[in-house]
Amino acid sequence: MKNIIEINNLSYSYPDGTLVLKNIDLSVTGEESVGIIGPNGSGKSTLLMILDGLIDVKESHITIAGMKLNKSNILKIREKIGFLFQDPDDQIFMPTVFDNIAFGLTNKEVPEESIKNKVSEILKYTGLENYEKRLANHLSFGQRKLVSLASVLVMEPDIFLLDEPTSNLDRRERRIIIEFINRLKGQAKIIVSHDYDALQQLCSRIVIIGENKILYSGDNKILKDDEFLKKCKL
Repeated sequence: MKNIIEINNLSYSYPDGTLVLKNIDLSVTGEESVGIIGPNGSGKSTLLMILDGLIDVKESHITIAGMKLNKSNILKIREKIGFLFQDPDDQIFMPTVFDNIAFGLTNKEVPEESIKNKVSEILKYTGLENYEKRLANHLSFGQRKLVSLASVLVMEPDIFLLDEPTSNLDRRERRIIIEFINRLKGQAKIIVSHDYDALQQLCSRIVIIGENKILYSGDNKILKDDEFLKKCKL
């Protein structure tokens, strides 16, 4: 299958000069689910933000959906990507559940009736029926996480970038999120997580980042190799 994401020789340093990613090569096909793990501070979330254009890289060496990642293409590329932040409060900024999920569609000037139908469908899909008028800041953390994911899904992106989708959830909420993500078919998914059990359920390939580079890229069985994980400081 054709690659929808291609990263070639990517390096990035934080503004203070600290090198975080060096000579990264990574490709993802159009329906692949890839989990990324690594020690804290290894650049996992930074990589997702680079792919979404939230962090500017002068020489990106990145191609997404056949387009070079640069300022001239960034708006077209973002139409292909759905980004889930680790903290839903970084993503939820409208008063009601409906407004948050409908925000992207409204900006695209989708007809009002179509927006209502799409939001209603997504609410049922996520188990949040009858929540459309609820104030988003009155929901539980897990419910806000579902609303954030719904706001991404409703845009029907070709690529999902998910940062710690199961973090800080209770067992029920975690199960709902995992089942929800597993129902997504036909899109590429890159999932950053410390939840190895969830990644085994969600991802066929695991990428380990450490020491500024990719230490492993392959079968998710690596998540059961304690000795190798210890060598990777995990």
